[in-house]
Formats: sequence, structure tokens, C-alpha cells
Amino acid sequence: PDARLRRSMAPGAATWLAIVAANAAFARAAAAVAIRFARIRRTADRLAPGLVLLDFRSHRLALFTALADAYALTAVANAAKRNHAAADASGSAGWTPWTAVDPLLPLLKTAATDLAARTVRECRSRCGAPGFVGAPILLAYEAATEAYRTAGGDNRLVRFDTARGMLTAEPPAGRAPETLRGPGDFARLAAVCERRLRTVLADGLVAARASGAD
Repeated sequence: PDARLRRSMAPGAATWLAIVAANAAFARAAAAVAIRFARIRRTADRLAPGLVLLDFRSHRLALFTALADAYALTAVANAAKRNHAAADASGSAGWTPWTAVDPLLPLLKTAATDLAARTVRECRSRCGAPGFVGAPILLAYEAATEAYRTAGGDNRLVRFDTARGMLTAEPPAGRAPETLRGPGDFARLAAVCERRLRTVLADGLVAARASGAD
């Protein structure tokens, strides 16, 4: 039965890729709407009357950060589409079948939906009242990002299952880099963080079992 379930879930990899790409598109579109609005909306501030919103550093920083997040998410989505190979559905099933089908794509889906939801929410809030009525498309984007938190596998369950898989897998080896100058240095740093998190998780599980917790 487990093997049949994994084979049935294998085509879901295309769904996860689509969800990641869709959330990247939501984030880009929301950033474009918010920045376009900030370029024309003038304020009645007594200290600097007549300035457009984008002239204020705090507003500009928030929107450009949202734009950077949107393009980072787009880069992740494009890389996932280029590098993804057909899932063989040969992994061991945990509480859920998703990580047994593909260990990475479900996790990318959770990260993409969370980042997109945060980005779209920030863009909508920076538009004030027009974010609700003048540009209602932002509400639609926000609703879609929230829906995808559970569509294609609940984000929390995917993380639980990923954590369970990490406990049974061999942790990455290597030392932390002395400097962070290139992609390889960041990859090694991430490996060190993963190994430490795995240790914390394993120690917490041992403590929970010792205390009789489920």
C-alpha cells in the first residue's frame, strides 16, 4: 500500500513546481503594483509635503526588499524547474508520502508559499486603503498564497516529515567557511547549520522519549 501511494503521488512533483512558480509570480506582481502606486502617491506630510511615497527611505526599503525577495524566489523557481529530475518514488514513507516522492520539492513549496505570503502582505499594507479597494488584485494574490500553504501538502506536515527524514539520513559533513565570498561558502555554512539543527532535533527527541512524551 505504501509503495502504491508513493507511485500515485509521484506526478505531484509537477504540482509542487507549479506552486513554487505561481507564488514567485504573485510576489513579483504584488511588488510591481506596490512600487507603481508608491511612485505616484503624494503625501500631505507637513515636514515634506508633496513627496511621493517612494521618496521616503522606510517605504522604499520595504518595497525594494519585497522586490528582492520576489526575484530571489523567481531564481529558486527557475533553478528547480531546470534541475528537477523525475521522481522515482522509492523513498521510505513517513507520516506523509510527499518527502518519500521527492525530498526537496515539497520543502521548496513550503518556503515559497511562506515567502510569497509575507511579500504580498507587505506590499498590500504599503498601499494603504487602495490595497483593499483601489488594487483589489493584491487581496487575490494574498488569498492565493495563503491557500497554497495547505494545497499540495500542508506546510507544517511537510516540515515535520522532512525533519523526520533528516533524523534517519546521514548529516552533511564539512567545516564552516572562514569567510563568505561565494556560493560554495554559503552552501558549506548551510551544511553546518543543518548538522547542528539535526543534533538539536535528535537530542530533543531523546529527551521527549525519556520523559514519556509521544
